[in-house]
Amino acid sequence: MALLFAGPVVETDVQAQSGGGSIQEPSGDVPSVKFSRRTFSVIEGSIVELTVLKEGAGAASVEYEFTNEGAQNNPATPNADYVDAPGRLDFADGETTKTIAVQTLTDGEVEESESFHVRLKLPDTARLDGSDGTLAIPYSAAVTILDCDSADMISC
Repeated sequence: MALLFAGPVVETDVQAQSGGGSIQEPSGDVPSVKFSRRTFSVIEGSIVELTVLKEGAGAASVEYEFTNEGAQNNPATPNADYVDAPGRLDFADGETTKTIAVQTLTDGEVEESESFHVRLKLPDTARLDGSDGTLAIPYSAAVTILDCDSADMISC
């Protein structure tokens, strides 16, 4: 899979983030958007807040989606373990932080921790000149749901 970003770029090879292929990182001339970190954890039944950062001047828009692609061992089930609600973040000029809040669901089953990924992507309406912004690394974040029904959990 190859992801190409419009505007001034420096090409790098990022196998771990993109699942193969190449990704082009922004050179800094346009705003870039990324997660504040690569991994997040949450206790089952709670809300996990994923922080998204915008660097650079100008406005930027980014969409986000949920996937089990790349989930380690025990992938979470959409709408059974977490609410699968893709969306869009719009950063105004001067805004630097937005939050994606994901509700996890309690299923009453004793099970191992489960995981899923939230991936940022440019909107289909992004201008080809890159003036809508670009993506930076990490553009994908792993979320681990810790089982609330496990004997290992003292209190949830």
